[in-house]
Amino acid sequence: LLAAYQAADVASRVWLMLWVAGGHSQQYYVEGYLYLGVGIAALVLVRVLVVTYATLQSAAVLHLRMLAGVLFAPMAFFDAHPTGRLLNRFTNDTAALDERIPQSLTTAIDEVLQIVGMALVLLYVSPLILGCMLVLLAAMYAVTRGYRYPARDIRRIESVTKSPILSHFVESIAGRDTIRVFGAQDRFQAQNVDLLEASARSFYAFWCSTSCYVNFLEMLGSVLLLVTGLIVVHARSSLGAAFGALAISYAYSLPRQVMYMTRHLAELEVEFVAVE
Repeated sequence: LLAAYQAADVASRVWLMLWVAGGHSQQYYVEGYLYLGVGIAALVLVRVLVVTYATLQSAAVLHLRMLAGVLFAPMAFFDAHPTGRLLNRFTNDTAALDERIPQSLTTAIDEVLQIVGMALVLLYVSPLILGCMLVLLAAMYAVTRGYRYPARDIRRIESVTKSPILSHFVESIAGRDTIRVFGAQDRFQAQNVDLLEASARSFYAFWCSTSCYVNFLEMLGSVLLLVTGLIVVHARSSLGAAFGALAISYAYSLPRQVMYMTRHLAELEVEFVAVE
């Protein structure tokens, strides 16, 4: 379904290019573009239904298995695992399995297919672009590899620092009368703030590393846009205005798509910490 959707999307862009070039009546191009639009809408609808159904089924199975593991666990399990850690697994980690992982997986596959379609169009313009693309992909892979491991470890730290917050909150609510009797409200508030600061530091470190990663990818993508523009200008007599404009638009979009793809693949690996 994803491959068919991307093929239809590329076909719609090529159809617009042919429409600009002319050669047939306006009704011919309008009807063709209408059929492509209806086909794309149908493919999107089917894709959403299939992905939603598969996501709900997998989420239900994982949640039932986790719930059964907790309900039938021995008492020693609850002595070793505090309530906050269990709440974190059933809230934040479950949300990652239900929402973020399926979305990142679908988006990453979709972007891989988009990059393949764009690369084929650019290679049709000039095979010289292939060399530039391979160099940039190697550089992006090196940057992505340097981002994946620290980002994954930071997300693991963030997940670990959330459990004490929930444990402290649950225990504070349960023992609120004792805390008030001994006048320990300020001490418990200070402990809560310290736990929140520890979790916020890991969250801030994760997004700082992500921002640096995105900036590096955008710098590399600008090189591909420059090379494609020079090639299109050099071959302007043989390409034509419509096809040259399509190639430049793809060259403009390709670096960003590569950036999104690598970012979603890295985020997908990071989010799989929840499965651990």
